[in-house]
Order: sequence, then structure tokens, then C-alpha cells
Amino acid sequence: MTEHEKEEGAAVPVEEREFSVWVDPDSLPGEGRYVRLAPTESERMAIAKRLGLLGLPSFEAKVHLRPTKGGGRGVKATGTFSAKVVQACVVSLEPVEGEVAEEFEAEFGAVDDVVNIELTLEDDDPVEPFEDRGIDIGELAVQHLSLSLDPYPRAPGVAVEDLLNGDGGKKVAEVVTLNAPSGPFAELAKLKRKD
Repeated sequence: MTEHEKEEGAAVPVEEREFSVWVDPDSLPGEGRYVRLAPTESERMAIAKRLGLLGLPSFEAKVHLRPTKGGGRGVKATGTFSAKVVQACVVSLEPVEGEVAEEFEAEFGAVDDVVNIELTLEDDDPVEPFEDRGIDIGELAVQHLSLSLDPYPRAPGVAVEDLLNGDGGKKVAEVVTLNAPSGPFAELAKLKRKD
């Protein structure tokens, strides 16, 4: 039994992503299921690399998955996560330690159900389609960690003015690139900053 499967037997990690924990939506009981997520040290190192972090000393999440009402195959995921992160200061490039903890939720459905949904501006987040293997709640937790990161971390006592008094903003560009998430997380981070 793997570390991911200790609390619930339905979660199956795979190697395609830094931290994947798959849940089959058809295996969920009516009252739902709780799954505790705790990536290994090597998984945390890989997540840190993808998110542009200097380190990710801890990262844990607990997710409750339950079938949605209405007779379809929909699943509602609600969860919390907490993490200790190390980012590069946008001024000095010194390591900046921080803690993040947030709640998150998402709804998933079969591809046919998702395609037929009409959205309006008043709607909440759209329903996500199931992937071939079901729902990757490990990836879901990593996505929400990415969105919660401080885009401009600063070391204690460092002011933004320190940046502007020397290299004409060159250091800002270097640090923003260093701390920027890559791949699909870059787009998610942009969306969150607009809110």
C-alpha cells in the first residue's frame, strides 16, 4: 500500500505528473469519500521545480469527493491544503519562507455532460470533464497551491525601492521569470491575479 492509499483505497498514484492521485468516480459511495494527500519528498521537489519554488518542505491536502445530485455522473470535490514554501525574493533573490493554507472546490462531469452545459457570467467555475482515468485529485491540489503563491515574495526588510536603485529593473525581470509557474499553471495564475 502506498502513502497515498493509506486513508482511502480508491486513490491510485501514477507517474505521468509530479503528483497524481486518481479516483474513479464510479467507485464513490453515495456519502462520498475523504482522501488524504501527502506527496513524498521527491514529489515535492518535482512540484517545487514546476512551480518555480526554491523548495516545498511540506504539502498536505484533504479532499472530500461525493457524487452530485441529479442522476448524472457528476462529482463535487471540496478540500483544504496547507504547505510550507520557499520562494526567491523579488528584490534580493534571497530565500523567502512562507506558509499557505486554503480551501478549494471543483466539480467534475462526464465529457458529454460538460459539453452540453451553457454558462453565463453569473455561474461559478465551469464543470471539468473527467480524464481517461477519472479525477486526478493530486493534480487538482497542486493547481490550487500554484494559485495561492505570492507572485512577488520579499525578504524581511527589503523594499521595492531597493530594486529600482541600481539595475534599472533587470533584477525584477530575472526574479519574475524565476518565480513564474510554467505550463498550464502560468495561465491559471494569470486568471487568479485578475480577480
